[in-house]
Amino acid sequence: MVMSAFVDRVPRKAMAYLVYSMFAVSAERALAYGLVSDVVPDAELDATLEKLIANMLKAPSIALRAAKEYIRTAPDMPIAGAVEYARNLHATINSAAEIRQSR
Repeated sequence: MVMSAFVDRVPRKAMAYLVYSMFAVSAERALAYGLVSDVVPDAELDATLEKLIANMLKAPSIALRAAKEYIRTAPDMPIAGAVEYARNLHATINSAAEIRQSR
């Protein structure tokens, strides 16, 4: 069952290693496999997380929701469709009341 969580996230060889070995992997290996986005020392974890959250909160919520939708959907689209989808999302975001009020 765990393979279904990896199928679109890690290379096939990495998935096979993780499943067959059942070993715990280091943070660095998890980063190399694409399972995590960043690795920081323990002492910097809280500050790094706070900075990430602060940056995310600067963006309008509609933009974050659109980015989340795009990241979830676009990788499975042909490139031309993904580009067109991004353009449509951008137009939708720019026409949203939340954006117009912030200008």
